Amino acid sequence: MRPAATAIAAAGRFADNYFQEQAVDESTSPPQETWISQARLAELFGLPVPAMGTVLQNLGLKAPPGQPSALAHEQQLCCLSPLADGAPVYLWHQQKLLELLAAQGLSPLTRQQMRCREFAEGLIQADREFKSATSPLEEKAALLLRSVIYEQLGSTDIALVNRFLGDFGSELRLPPVEP
Repeated sequence: MRPAATAIAAAGRFADNYFQEQAVDESTSPPQETWISQARLAELFGLPVPAMGTVLQNLGLKAPPGQPSALAHEQQLCCLSPLADGAPVYLWHQQKLLELLAAQGLSPLTRQQMRCREFAEGLIQADREFKSATSPLEEKAALLLRSVIYEQLGSTDIALVNRFLGDFGSELRLPPVEP
């Protein structure tokens, strides 16, 4: 897919996801699923996947080669869910892990924080698309993506989006929304 088409498709997906979220209860708790991947668990806490692996290892739930420990199996904190090709994938019990990690002082991101993190990721993607554009159409598509994201932000989101932009190592920063 060409970069312009990619940016336009990304803008559409972003808008679709945003409007679907608006129909969901805006409580501060994360969405509830029973079994989740380590990547999804990391996302709920705003951590990189390897950092979540380190957290799980420090709690004695993962053995050094990356597999769940006997303790994780005994406490029914994980389950094996192989892929279609037979590759082993371990899933983690969301509620039990949320409680365990909360007891360790880690807090999951609120819905607003998760949304702002996605906004920051979208802005970084739009900036990458803009910088790599090879035609005016591709530039316009990247600007459209950035515009779609920016229009969805509330004044209370700006500081949080800027924090996530910094956390991701981006030099991008959003100006405050003028009243």
